[in-house]
Amino acid sequence: MRQGALLALVVALLVPAPAAAGLEPGNHRVSLQHDGRPRAYIVHVPPAARDGQPLPVVLSFHGGGGNAENQQKYSRMDPVADVEGFLAVYPDGTGRMSDRLLTWNAGTCCAYSVVNHVDDVGFTLALLSDLEARHSPSSGGACTPPGSRMAP
Repeated sequence: MRQGALLALVVALLVPAPAAAGLEPGNHRVSLQHDGRPRAYIVHVPPAARDGQPLPVVLSFHGGGGNAENQQKYSRMDPVADVEGFLAVYPDGTGRMSDRLLTWNAGTCCAYSVVNHVDDVGFTLALLSDLEARHSPSSGGACTPPGSRMAP
């Protein structure tokens, strides 16, 4: 089920270390348009990105009423990403207020996102494409390895 993939999504998408156009180690807030809506996510790039090797991506979704910043603080995943060498990504849900009380469309739950038929699965896929494009093959970039997949 597509919505189930949003609950615990671990992606084996490989993204190389920052090239000239890539993201430097640290936190970056990224905005994009999806399905006519402004959407955003935070990506934490670990120091290992300087080595020029591909890095796995782990997505961490906030709960109903949260946001990317709160999830980043609550999960305490950045120090783990720094030690283990993966990109930690924190997407924002949607809501009437753009920065708080955000929700995800989980089919029958929750609030704004369900009522407004928000395509959060599509946003997640767009986020991954956006992240990969920031490290395109022409700039030393990314590729998704054979057999990579999303966790159920």
